[in-house]
Amino acid sequence: MRLAVFVVLLLVAVVAVGTWSWVNGAGIGVILLRMVITMVTLQIGYFLLVFLSAYVPGKTKESDKTQANHPESPPGAKAVSDPDD
Repeated sequence: MRLAVFVVLLLVAVVAVGTWSWVNGAGIGVILLRMVITMVTLQIGYFLLVFLSAYVPGKTKESDKTQANHPESPPGAKAVSDPDD
């Protein structure tokens, strides 16, 4: 998720929480507190998403070698020989 998309969705969520609180008759202090809690919670979640996506094992060098040696690989893919052969 790009930062701009995150900011837009964060604002949508904060406005929704603020509107929901206002419709239920909450005071301005409670509305602001709920909005701040919403922003902090979503920012922590976004940070965890970015942090974990950088460290979750996914595409490794081994999978690159396997894909390059696959018969359906694009013509420009380099076939890497396995050092164990």
